[in-house]
Amino acid sequence: MSRLSTIILCLILSAILGFFLLWPQYQKFSDGRWKVKEKKIERDNQEEYFSHMESLSNDLKDYGEQISKIISAFPSEPDVPALLNFIANASAQNGMNLEKITSFFISTSADQAKKTSAVSSETGTASILRAKEIVIDFNVNGEYASLKNFISTLEKSVRIIEIESISLKKNTTQSKEGSPSFDMKIKSYYH
Repeated sequence: MSRLSTIILCLILSAILGFFLLWPQYQKFSDGRWKVKEKKIERDNQEEYFSHMESLSNDLKDYGEQISKIISAFPSEPDVPALLNFIANASAQNGMNLEKITSFFISTSADQAKKTSAVSSETGTASILRAKEIVIDFNVNGEYASLKNFISTLEKSVRIIEIESISLKKNTTQSKEGSPSFDMKIKSYYH
């Protein structure tokens, strides 16, 4: 064999060996570099996100009083005793007499799921209702002006309270002062 053909054969064998042995290693190295770049980008994004969250947290500290009002308006637990206490105090402060609590209902997550699916089937859209309800029926008696002030107090409450219905109690036996009795139904929310 001539020297030229030996050189060409060696070059061809080198190219074949290089292709089969070195190329896969180069691909792994190249893939590893891309993964490192992706991880660096991901880390940078996380650092940016956490620094943004920290700045938001610092900004929210300035609004502590407003946030506490929102939390009390929309509590995370159905604090029925506190709500009943508020109703009793508000009625007494406005010259109304809280006769009795007729009933109350606290919705659960399962109740909300049923309500959400019912609303979705009626409207044909998917909607998410996260607020759960507390419904309280009670009787009060007092003068009309006192009732008006009592309703105003309920509506101005920090806690979200909706008045569902008010009705003059049928066949009422008026108290000694002659004040009428009213059936009321209110709704409050929690999440």
